[in-house]
Amino acid sequence: MNPHRTCQENMDALKKVLTQRTLLALSRKNVEFVLAHQADSNQQLADYLRQCRPDAVIGTGGYASYPMVKAAAKAERQREAAEKEARQRPDIERVGAIWQRFGTLREQAGLTPKQYFEEIDCPWSSLSGRAESLEAGGEKIEPNEGLPFGYNISLSDVNSWSAAADALGCSVDYLMLRTNEPRTADEVAAVPRVCASQMALAAWMPGGTTPAEPCDVVAEFDLSGDGELTSRSLCRWDGEAFRFGKSGDKIEVRVVRWLALPEVEKEDRNDD
Repeated sequence: MNPHRTCQENMDALKKVLTQRTLLALSRKNVEFVLAHQADSNQQLADYLRQCRPDAVIGTGGYASYPMVKAAAKAERQREAAEKEARQRPDIERVGAIWQRFGTLREQAGLTPKQYFEEIDCPWSSLSGRAESLEAGGEKIEPNEGLPFGYNISLSDVNSWSAAADALGCSVDYLMLRTNEPRTADEVAAVPRVCASQMALAAWMPGGTTPAEPCDVVAEFDLSGDGELTSRSLCRWDGEAFRFGKSGDKIEVRVVRWLALPEVEKEDRNDD
């Protein structure tokens, strides 16, 4: 300490000396770092950044001041952004598809966005003014973008409804008491519809339907798989499948159409 200086002057001088020594030590460390890591890849440098946080060295720039480290940090940010975009893309595409389908249905119903939101008792929805733009894909969509099904409804809510229905093995409509059919529409469509009766003897019934009860039928079958080659044959519907009359083998090809035949009444030999 210099006795001819004030206490503050001595403290300032000491601070200056310590700062210079610190900068010198950091400079040496920086040189050592460059020499040790000059052949490292961007990924290796990015890993090093995550471990030691050189950008936390206040007032000096630290290792992060070197171009090679800056490039690694930039590459790491780009990689993280790409991973985030890949994670979010499915949700973003699904939200966009929901809005597009909603727009088609809204126009078919002849409703303006304002009329629609009034119909669902959400007249003050902020989506009313953006609906047409979102339907047309004119806005940037985020995974948590609102959906036109009420106030503050997003994809997470829709996913919760769907997950609940899937866990219980039913449709969302059944869960919400909108139908007494627990199966989804696709599941119902996959099951052949049973016709209660045949309106006329000469009326062909379409493939995908079945007789209401076991009977003999004349059926036309698709032999080629594309409808180009068909064959008409007498067979039997046993309540579960169409089968050849004599062998009883199940007919595996697609039924194009069928015609139920009335049961043949056996003659009573005792009749005169």
